[in-house]
Amino acid sequence: MPRPSGTAAPTTAERYRQMFSDAWEQFLALSETGIWQTAKEWATAAWQFFRQNLAWFGLLFIIWAGIALTMQRTRAYKNRVQRLWLFLLYFLSKRHMLIPVVHTMAKRDGLLSDAELQSLVTHREKCRSISLRRNPQARMEAEMQLSEVLYGYFERINEEGKLHENPVIERVAEDLMFIDQKLTGLQAQYNAEADEFNSKIIDSFVGRAFFRRAGFDRFQLFSTLDA
Repeated sequence: MPRPSGTAAPTTAERYRQMFSDAWEQFLALSETGIWQTAKEWATAAWQFFRQNLAWFGLLFIIWAGIALTMQRTRAYKNRVQRLWLFLLYFLSKRHMLIPVVHTMAKRDGLLSDAELQSLVTHREKCRSISLRRNPQARMEAEMQLSEVLYGYFERINEEGKLHENPVIERVAEDLMFIDQKLTGLQAQYNAEADEFNSKIIDSFVGRAFFRRAGFDRFQLFSTLDA
């Protein structure tokens, strides 16, 4: 609609004020109808229901908070056991990383025969072919056999007076001994933590009824603690 002559165009602020004024008038008109009254009645009824059943709502909140706290603590417990498992994998991988060094140095310096070198490779491949998670006992038995082979080689090299002549091989022997000590300690600690988790969490009445359904599984144990 054209403006009268001599009338300035409204500013942006004036347009927004007019928009808000129109919206407020529409809201007041709506409040006089039954829609607004019905909304107020629903809100009042909901508030009264909440006040009348406040004790039940409080009980439900306490139950929900207890379940959430229990789940959080159980997950933290499970993660602690899993960290021990990861430490076991870490030290096993470190030991397997040292075997190529032993193979290379022993072959170069003639410390081991071809049959002994092949036996070392065969034992390493056997260990790597067994899943620690699916069959931990068989894997650690294979690892123990590998340790016995390595210690037998190092003892013979030491008796021949060749161990101290090669500082690299001597350092590898010390590292392997340190790693085996760590693996033995970690197996014992893991067994204790995992057995406690299984008995207190998984095998309990709550565990059978709830935690197993929530995705918590038993941890497999090592039947021996020799690495």
